[in-house]
Amino acid sequence: MDLFKEMEKELDQYEDRKISFDDLYPEEFMQEYTDYNSISEMLSKSDFEIEKQDDFENIPEDEWNDYIDNCTDFDNWEEMRSKAVKEWVEKDLDRLYG
Repeated sequence: MDLFKEMEKELDQYEDRKISFDDLYPEEFMQEYTDYNSISEMLSKSDFEIEKQDDFENIPEDEWNDYIDNCTDFDNWEEMRSKAVKEWVEKDLDRLYG
């Protein structure tokens, strides 16, 4: 199988992959772009009670974006998430093909 076919197959698998917050937001990412050392610390120090996935999903988007704007280098959650996904994919591809 040629390299491009392998890469295409691997990229297709990203759509179905579940990535933990700790993997998506490693300490290096958090220390570089936020006021916190870990995603767990950022979540626990917020004014929101987050104990499970539903809690996180029920946070009003504008309030969460305000928090992200105040404690990170990003203007909103989507910007932070996009950067984290990009870095994660780059590292994973480098691991596979680097």
